[in-house]
Amino acid sequence: MVYFCILIAKMNLVTLIIIALGLSMDSFTVSVSCGVIHRKVILRDFLLTAFFMGLFQGGMTMIGYYLGLSFKEHIESLDHWIAFGLLFFLGLKMIYEGSKHEAKRNFCPSKLNVIIGLSIATSIDALAIGVSFAILLNSAPINASTIIAVTTFFMSLIGIFMGARFSKSRKLPFEIIGGIILIGIGLKILLEHTVLL
Repeated sequence: MVYFCILIAKMNLVTLIIIALGLSMDSFTVSVSCGVIHRKVILRDFLLTAFFMGLFQGGMTMIGYYLGLSFKEHIESLDHWIAFGLLFFLGLKMIYEGSKHEAKRNFCPSKLNVIIGLSIATSIDALAIGVSFAILLNSAPINASTIIAVTTFFMSLIGIFMGARFSKSRKLPFEIIGGIILIGIGLKILLEHTVLL
């Protein structure tokens, strides 16, 4: 995604929306997993999750921009490992909780520390995008960050509602499936970055 952005000579609204949709895919997938664990619609929790997903995507874009090119190599050498570590840990926790008897489970995707952990892990790529914006844009990417944040918010909200509706009609080990999905996303991020090195 970073290399795609660097090749774009002129940032326009369509380009920004495409980038925002691409960045929001991991948040969308994780939100589906959160929804299937909830199993019922809890509007407050769903809005909170989507809010933090959007906030961190937009915020990380701004942080990446201000870090600038001087820190690019350091960021790119660590970002994928941080994302992988967070998603792997949360995925293992979900699998462990899912393997326990339902009465003993305590993994809750609506806990603030879980939401923040997932939001950070899924927004690491936005940090790298922000660095690339330092090359492409002459001013701070306030508009770009806002579009990314809003897009991620809505994609996450759609994902979590989809997950909750899906879980109502099927009795499956959703926490285990969700954990495997999180680990899979972490591996995808790790492989995307290490293969390109």
